[in-house]
Amino acid sequence: MNSTSIDFEYFIDCDNSPFVIFSNAMKVSYLNRAAEILMGYVQNRELYTLAITHAPHDIGSKTTLLDLKYGSFIFHSITVAYQDEEYIAIRLYNKPIIKNDSIMAQEKLILTDINTIMEANLTLFKMYNSCDMHLLTDTDLPSFKVDQNQLSKLIRDSLDSFKNNNYIMIHLSIVIGESIRINDKRHQILQIRFQSDKRNEDYDQNIKTLSQNNYVVTMLEDKYIKINIPMITD
Repeated sequence: MNSTSIDFEYFIDCDNSPFVIFSNAMKVSYLNRAAEILMGYVQNRELYTLAITHAPHDIGSKTTLLDLKYGSFIFHSITVAYQDEEYIAIRLYNKPIIKNDSIMAQEKLILTDINTIMEANLTLFKMYNSCDMHLLTDTDLPSFKVDQNQLSKLIRDSLDSFKNNNYIMIHLSIVIGESIRINDKRHQILQIRFQSDKRNEDYDQNIKTLSQNNYVVTMLEDKYIKINIPMITD
């Protein structure tokens, strides 16, 4: 077989595992599309250092089991390879996503203005809590279909996770370059980010259950919660 006629770069670009080649000057020489998105969550220096730290002692490749998380990306291992002192490559392997076999009840999905439902839940939260609320949003965010009851529960549990702080920052935005796949159809993502100085983890299990049952991808960190909601329009 004549491998010189195969466009290997095309197939690497189609791979959903991020792949990056660095020069010895820490400059990115090549990255595939998955890596382009990943670079929105991690600095070049951090990935380069990761590659150098886990590189094989001799020319060749080395795979290391390693739990990594950058934004919505979660990885279970990396492979680092080099064939000379000029370039080094790293590939990060995505952790398998747990399949949600539940069927979303379409009759419960209502075309919703996300700003309206957020304001309603913030008003309710303020009735029982005194912390300052700082909301950053776009009033022109498009409406999409959600289970309003389930989403409200998710918002309230997220807010309650931060109620012991003096303030809560809330940011609504559309995520560029990513999507959530439901029944073989990709949907744009609306992200709600809650952030403050500390977070109560007592609500985590409820948040995880609500998220999984509604095809929502949620990231729980020490000082923030990110909720990625599929923007279903049909």
